[in-house]
Amino acid sequence: MVVELGLQEAQPQVKGSGLSAPRGHSKNGPHSRGLAMKRPKKGFKGWMQSAVLGFVQLWTTILGLDGKPIISEIIISVLVCVPVSIACSYWVWAGGIHWDNTLHVMMGAALGFLLVFRLQTAYNRFWEARGHVEQAIQSCRSIAVLVITQYHRHYGEPGIEVPKCVDDIRRYIMMYFFCMIYQLIDVDVRQKAIEELLTQQELQLLLRTPRARAITCVKWVAARLAHLEALGYMAPLQLHETNEGLQGMISAFNGLTKIKTTPTPFAIRQLCSVLAVVYVYFAPLALANEFSNILDQYWSVMLRTMLSSVLLGFAILGMNQTASVLEDPWRNSESDLPLVKIGAKLNEELLNLFAEPIPPLARFPPNFTPHPRPSP
Repeated sequence: MVVELGLQEAQPQVKGSGLSAPRGHSKNGPHSRGLAMKRPKKGFKGWMQSAVLGFVQLWTTILGLDGKPIISEIIISVLVCVPVSIACSYWVWAGGIHWDNTLHVMMGAALGFLLVFRLQTAYNRFWEARGHVEQAIQSCRSIAVLVITQYHRHYGEPGIEVPKCVDDIRRYIMMYFFCMIYQLIDVDVRQKAIEELLTQQELQLLLRTPRARAITCVKWVAARLAHLEALGYMAPLQLHETNEGLQGMISAFNGLTKIKTTPTPFAIRQLCSVLAVVYVYFAPLALANEFSNILDQYWSVMLRTMLSSVLLGFAILGMNQTASVLEDPWRNSESDLPLVKIGAKLNEELLNLFAEPIPPLARFPPNFTPHPRPSP
């Protein structure tokens, strides 16, 4: 898909001259008063609407309606607590067996420390991945802005290859981003988003590379930038400035693939999971012992033990499963890290950036000062 580059500057027609002040400027110049907009006050209806939306958003998040719910991944493990609670309650109440809770309390402290440590480590991985995605987007934008502004500066000069080179850079930048995210979420590269950007020859060249196809796209971007410099549409110093963006693209890809291919140490994952399961399934015994000391009826002991065990299971197993989810930011779920949506928005942004014209210079009055004194 080739985009018609918006190279001509916008020329608004005005009364008396060929150019006028930019939109939003008044007769007294761009710094005239009266442009500030007051924020409307939120009445009772607005507050009620915000409250209802907040309530709906809360329960949408709790029930997992806007993503994969964490409850669905631990519900079976938590429901196992129900028969265990019934058995432990009957054993303690009917047999008169008393269980010392000291070991369970000490184990809970150690497990809490380990779960917090695993959650913090997993969130650091997720946050690092988000930072690398941001670095990739920033690098793509910096190269695109530099290229398109240079193209506007040389508009009207001869050069048949230049428009093709500029549009190729836009396409290769988006190919880099889509190839990178498809590799991260384990999706085949032959998707509609990439096929719309490629020619058949480019697709065949890309498929020859078994891995690191995003780096191949970076190489193509660098080749087009060098060709623009050879054509004289980019100074050597400006070509050198694009190296920072290219290095950022490579660095982001390396960081993301490092997180993808280097899992959290198995010993930590195994220890946290084993201790969580042991703690949750032995909790009904300790809870039944405590409730039997203050209650005489079996049903009272059993119901309280079962409810407490289920809530404890949701808390402990939920924390462990949340850490497991955060350790892999590339699960194909748009509620975790919406890479596909981010790529689509970046593609739309670059299309607008390369197609929209540059506004004309504003005509200021002779007595205009760039920094007027504020009015008293």
